Amino acid sequence: MPGAFEIDQVGQIQEISNEVFNIRADETPFTSMMKKDPKPSKKLADFQVEDYRKGSLNGIMDGADVTSFSHQGREMLHAVAQKFREPWMVSDFADVTQVAGLPNGETGRQKMQAAKALKFGLEGRALSDQECSIDDGGATPNETRGGLLWIDDAEQALYPVPEAFRPSADQIYEDALADLTEVEFEAMLASAFQEKHGVLDLDGYLGIELKRQMTNWTSRDPDASATDVPIRTFNQDATKKAMIKVVDFFQFDSGKVRSHLSTFIALNTDGSPSDYTHKSGLFVAVSMWAMAFMRKPGMTTLPNLGGGPRGFSDCIAMVKCFNPLAQMKVYTDS
Repeated sequence: MPGAFEIDQVGQIQEISNEVFNIRADETPFTSMMKKDPKPSKKLADFQVEDYRKGSLNGIMDGADVTSFSHQGREMLHAVAQKFREPWMVSDFADVTQVAGLPNGETGRQKMQAAKALKFGLEGRALSDQECSIDDGGATPNETRGGLLWIDDAEQALYPVPEAFRPSADQIYEDALADLTEVEFEAMLASAFQEKHGVLDLDGYLGIELKRQMTNWTSRDPDASATDVPIRTFNQDATKKAMIKVVDFFQFDSGKVRSHLSTFIALNTDGSPSDYTHKSGLFVAVSMWAMAFMRKPGMTTLPNLGGGPRGFSDCIAMVKCFNPLAQMKVYTDS
């Protein structure tokens, strides 16, 4: 009679790691860095914006009386609140079945994933190119305007930013990404500097292709050719025996930009990447932005009607841009 071999064994215990691995490492820097405004009292928030009027350089004749007057004008901007919701459900059998890597059970796991998805939805909407809308009692819900549409030189469809407070076309780049040079970018900054009348301090939220394009500015001299001697030099510590090609901070005469990689820019409405996602970016003064919650993110458990535990994570939030001037964007799909 032959001996026992592993291949013939019956009743082997399945070996499953006590971890659940997820390769995604999503971060949400834009909504995390935004200040949080007090709770709004209604779905439409109004806030005032102004720009200083110019001062006269002319002299005044001795003894001249005041015969004409000026005043400082203001405009009103508006932000709309939007309800975000991520539902979850676990069947009775799934709820009581022991699963490796889920110390809180399947229900606990699904609650956690719903909370994460809600966070991702907030970041995606804040960095989207979506317009705001007002509930019409039909198929149109309340929706908040995305950052890529707040920073736009064109008039928005609903509650448009007054023309005097929209960035100029010189601060918007929409051509092929390969043609975006540091000269082009510096010109965008210079235009924003002129609107602010001061040095810029911006945070950029960039897709990976845009980030790579900007990093390449520091790797070579674009004006050098086979017969020209480059006037720019780059230093690298050779003793570390490492090639380092990461640039997160850019400083020009007009201002400085800190860059943050993001996978949430200009997503499709189902949360999937669009052709713009990895090539585009938003460059903003974070102090000019806020998120306000009519209802803070939370978890609601629904009654079990017999099929198993269920519930949802939700919140009601709006994205505010207090003054779009002197901010920029790169918006391209090529």
